[in-house]
Amino acid sequence: MACSRCQTRYPRATGGVPDLRLQAARRVRIAFDVGTAPPSVEGLDLTPLQRCPAPQVDFRGCPLPYHMSEELRSYLPAPRGPGSLALDLGCGDAIHREMLRYAGFEYLGMDVDPGGATVLGDAHALPLKARSMELVLSVAVLEHLRFPAVAMREVRRVLEPGGWFIGTVAFLEPFHQESYYHHTHLGLLSTLQHGGLEVHRLAPSRSWNVFAAQARMAPRPPGMPAALARWSNAVPSAVSDGWFRVARAAGRGQGEAHWLRSVTGAFSYVARRPTTPP
Repeated sequence: MACSRCQTRYPRATGGVPDLRLQAARRVRIAFDVGTAPPSVEGLDLTPLQRCPAPQVDFRGCPLPYHMSEELRSYLPAPRGPGSLALDLGCGDAIHREMLRYAGFEYLGMDVDPGGATVLGDAHALPLKARSMELVLSVAVLEHLRFPAVAMREVRRVLEPGGWFIGTVAFLEPFHQESYYHHTHLGLLSTLQHGGLEVHRLAPSRSWNVFAAQARMAPRPPGMPAALARWSNAVPSAVSDGWFRVARAAGRGQGEAHWLRSVTGAFSYVARRPTTPP
């Protein structure tokens, strides 16, 4: 298989999956303006995600994939017409395939490693035409990208104007699977905006906080029983959750959103490519 433009020949991976990963290193130039004002969160809702008030797709009867919340799924758009493409970037075992097909999209799963991918590819150099995707879904992937600024420019390039980029990224999860950049809400906002995307929602996870993430993902100290490790992380989580329930009941829960942004294990995001050039 060869590229008609540059004549680069690409092999097929085991199982016949096209292998469109880079065949050689490529230099990419990304410019940053230093000394400018930091990203502003003014007017941006940073509270835990609620269900979209006007969902475009009725997912009743469709199983919810692992790592995907009902709230985030409610923001997935409906396809604009037959043949609309959705890219599952970092698809792993393609657990989102059924959901995206249920919504009416043609599914394209891409990953750097074989598994459930339709095609093997690199987020830093997407082997896709510009403006070819209506939706890019990327769940628990951004923290594993070595150069997220490069990947965001690629996401914007392949999105149609008005196309959506939806997903999650780790914050206070432990180091795992060669993760590089665990994003704060400001880091995520900066990454998305620098990539040329409009940010509509950034939301901390309420249930997946640092305590739950450490209990589920962190290696145990040598010799510590698993039950004790889980308990040691469950206690502060239960105490903090109980405190804010009492505070809300007393009308004093105003600081909860800020606290959640400080201790969440991951953020969800809903962004899109602008319909007009910047």
